[in-house]
This record gives sequence, C-alpha cells and structure tokens, in this order.
Amino acid sequence: MRSGGSNRVPPRYTECRFPTFAPKTTSQERALTAAQHLANGTIGSLVLVGRPGVGKSHLAAAVVRDIEERLLATPADEIDGRVAPQPTYPVWQNVADLVIGLRMELDLPGWEREYAGTARTLGRWRGLVVLDDLGREKSTDWSGEVIYALCNHRYEQRLPTLVTSNLTPNDLALSPYWPVISRLAEDGELIEITGPDHRVDR
Repeated sequence: MRSGGSNRVPPRYTECRFPTFAPKTTSQERALTAAQHLANGTIGSLVLVGRPGVGKSHLAAAVVRDIEERLLATPADEIDGRVAPQPTYPVWQNVADLVIGLRMELDLPGWEREYAGTARTLGRWRGLVVLDDLGREKSTDWSGEVIYALCNHRYEQRLPTLVTSNLTPNDLALSPYWPVISRLAEDGELIEITGPDHRVDR
C-alpha cells in the first residue's frame, strides 16, 4: 500500500474533479452532493449504482482527489517535537482486479476458506477505500464472502468506503453482495444514478 499520492486512480480519471462533473439529472445532482459529503466526512460510506457512463467513477475519482488535495495542503503537526504520523491517503481498487489477484495469491487446496493479505489490508486501511465496478467480476459465494469480510470490517470500524457498480439495486439485492451494500447504505447513502451515457451521448 502506498502512503501517499494517487497513482492507484486510473489515468483515465486523472482530471476528474467535482467542478468538472456536469450533472444533467436530479440523481446526478444528488450523487454529486453525496460524494462531496463523503469527501468532507459528513457521511461514512457511499454506494453509486447505474448504467455505464453516468459518472460513477468520475465522482469516485473526484472524492479521492478532494481528500488528497486537502491532506497535502495540511501541514504536518508536531507533538513534543515529533512529527505526527503521515496521513492515510485514499486507495482505489477495481473489484475484478482484486478478486483475480486474490485467486492468484491463494494456495490450493482449501483456498475457499481463506482470503489473502490484500483484502485484509484494504479492510483495515484507515483512509478511504474505493471499490470500483462491483459486480463486473464473476459473482460467486467465495467472492461475496471476501467482499463482505472486507467491507464489514470497515463498517464496524466506521472506516470510509465508496462502492460503484453497474448493477441495479434489484440486481444487487439478489447478489451475494447485498449484505455489504445494506451495511454501507446504513452508514451513508445508496444512489442509483440515471442519465445519458457521457461516453456516447454527446
């Protein structure tokens, strides 16, 4: 895990900021407000769902950038002449990459009963964790258990989490991920974003 910088945010979203997000629907306006609330700590978690191209990843990247810029602008505090620990920066993780990576890390036999250090580290990361594109990977009982364990620890410890997904709320309700989604929504908001696909509807 890195201690600073934003190299985990994909280059595609390097320039995504709150001012560059142009909402065209009421749900996009609501999502923008909720993302700003997550960035400033007003809410603890946020789940953004909707079809591709409605701005979910843009807003997730904007939250990361906003937090990072605020941390970088804050001078280090000193306690008894010692510099305080370095602030914890956000981490961006694509869920499909996470699941594939975990499968590669685990040793057979019996890998279904374990989950690797990467998920444990994400679960205990003190800063924001973005889980991008939940549901794009092949959903299994095992992947559901891994994501549940990761997010449930963050929920219980009141650590900030942002999830994006192309699945609808109904799809999520029928998936192994629903226990996670309901917990995160309790600590923040679940917003289904509607609107044109900005990638093709120009």
